[in-house]
Amino acid sequence: MANEYDKVFKENLERIFLPFFAQVTNTDFSKTEELSLELQITLERKADFLRKVLTANPYILHLEIQSTNDVRMLSRMRIYYALLREKYQYQLPVRQYLLYIGQEPLTMKNEDLDLPNPFRYELIDIQKIPYQNFLQSEVPEMVILAILANFQQQSTQVVLGDIFNRLAQLLHEDGRLNKYARHLYVLSKLRNLTLETEKLLKTMPVIIDYTDDEFYVKGLQVAQQEDVKKLLLSKRLNAQEIASILDVPLETVKQIENALKQNKLL
Repeated sequence: MANEYDKVFKENLERIFLPFFAQVTNTDFSKTEELSLELQITLERKADFLRKVLTANPYILHLEIQSTNDVRMLSRMRIYYALLREKYQYQLPVRQYLLYIGQEPLTMKNEDLDLPNPFRYELIDIQKIPYQNFLQSEVPEMVILAILANFQQQSTQVVLGDIFNRLAQLLHEDGRLNKYARHLYVLSKLRNLTLETEKLLKTMPVIIDYTDDEFYVKGLQVAQQEDVKKLLLSKRLNAQEIASILDVPLETVKQIENALKQNKLL
């Protein structure tokens, strides 16, 4: 998984993966057993999600999430398959799925039938799934995935509103609405919908802390720099006073002041 979205997915893997794949594969995952994610023989790999599915015919379920196209994915999944089969001594079959959550068109291959032993894994593109499918879920972690799905020609505002209303319906009594609103905002980056999502959330009864968000911090820094420039150009305050008023490091103010002088604006 891409590091930027690891936190959201890793916090919610248990509640995302099993309901999601139960829905899209029509499979019973009501009884599973957790397995170690570490796979090491002479190579070392760490899977996103592994479970032993305890049906009448048990098997190992291996799931991966990918936010970008990776030309090596077919080889990677084949390596995972071999390591899993070796680790569990060929006692159980292995079923592999990859969930693609990226915005670019899916180009990864999921089968190689030219090998002496043909290999294939299941590849699911979340953008092919109607967003309404996720809104029907009783699981908040599933509901927020709607922002990554197919909007079915609905406007962004309508879809975001539907997602938030469903979250509010599920979470209005347990105080977790802020958490999932924040996760929704993080996932919105995968679809370049941060501005629309932030605008919606500001009208809703949630408090989102954006101060650790890269885009927010960069935007704040630019705004502060513009404020410093305006006050310097007004020539009403000195650097120390500006730094104090705007709560900006004095060194930053002086750097901007020197740049203005070099450009003969001061």
